Amino acid sequence: MSDLRLILIVSILSVFSFILGFIIASVIRRLRNERRYSAIDQLRDRFRTKLAEIDSITAIDRFSVTQWQSAVRVGSVEWIALEDVIFEFAERKGQKAFARRLFTALGYTKYYQGRLSQRSPIDLSVAADKLGRIGDPSSLEPLSKLLDHPKSEVSTVAFRALCRLGKRDALQRLLNALPKLMKNQNVSSKTIQTSLLLFEPWASATLIEFAGKTGDPKILALLIETLIGFPAHKEMYDLAINLVSHSDPEVRGKALRLLAREENVSFSCDPSILQPLLSDPIWFVRLQAAKTIGRIKCGNFMEMLKKFALDEKWQVRDSAAFALSELGEASIDVFLELMETPDRYAKESICEEIQRSGYVLGLIGYLEDRESDRKDKAKRILQLMHQLGFSSPLRDAVEAESTSPHVRNEISSILNTGGAQ
Repeated sequence: MSDLRLILIVSILSVFSFILGFIIASVIRRLRNERRYSAIDQLRDRFRTKLAEIDSITAIDRFSVTQWQSAVRVGSVEWIALEDVIFEFAERKGQKAFARRLFTALGYTKYYQGRLSQRSPIDLSVAADKLGRIGDPSSLEPLSKLLDHPKSEVSTVAFRALCRLGKRDALQRLLNALPKLMKNQNVSSKTIQTSLLLFEPWASATLIEFAGKTGDPKILALLIETLIGFPAHKEMYDLAINLVSHSDPEVRGKALRLLAREENVSFSCDPSILQPLLSDPIWFVRLQAAKTIGRIKCGNFMEMLKKFALDEKWQVRDSAAFALSELGEASIDVFLELMETPDRYAKESICEEIQRSGYVLGLIGYLEDRESDRKDKAKRILQLMHQLGFSSPLRDAVEAESTSPHVRNEISSILNTGGAQ
């Protein structure tokens, strides 16, 4: 019995000692880290002060790194602090080139390029990310090799790092690697798109050229989506026009989004190119077509929007009705014609959009006219809305103090005609 008690006491003491040792080790580690982070913060402040003295290109040209080379050792707190400060410095306009020179002179570039020979995916990813942020063109070749790495996290970081380099050769290599990357799903489409946008506007011409050569609809759709993030120009507009009739629905939809940009309003558009989209078999293509036509306002665009307003899908109907409501008084004839159609569902969608967009307030305002064709049309539309049960704006207008007696009488006559049936 005494032996069992002794074993129990020893076991309890062992567990207690283990827990106590773990707690002490955690406290020591935390104190050590706090001391380390505090030292890094102080060093950052010191390095920032020194770099702040460099406030012009002339000062940069006179700058010597000799005083820094002896102050930092790989992996030291000075190394970490100086790296952070130089990255901050690199973000200042016109000083990224100097920051690259500084990284090279202090050995950061060579160090991280050497780390690309490591096997650990984490080490590879960290090194690739640092080289991308440094932006030295000499990293192009080693980073390109990582695109074929079996671990997706490594190839993803390498792709983004190559984009950060911002060089034409880097872009060409990335585009050539796209088919394999997308086939193996090593890098997600969203990552590819956001990373390519790191290039400067000149890259859009290269993307357009590559889009004209590729036969893969997935790659084509991705490139179009990416181009939407670049400044618009005529070649981009021409590409979109050519692709709105593509056999792949995703490509058609993306091309319509590219076409819908406000900058494209200044370019002339042949309405016959968009006419086939009125009967496109894919509803989300028709939806985007309605948005695009309402934005660029090509010839005969109101007739096209009128047809979209009677589409079988409510999303398309709403989009077309919203585009019409944006036109103000110019669309009153189209709305009146649509409200006279026998399709109740289409009319209800139109009423909802007229009410949601605030177009109904304009119609109520037209009732202020004593005698006019505009007033008659507005009153007829409001009567039809009331018959379908969309009477809330009318009642609100009657109760509003700002409503004139004349308009209040006109609205009352509408409300007295009978509501939804």
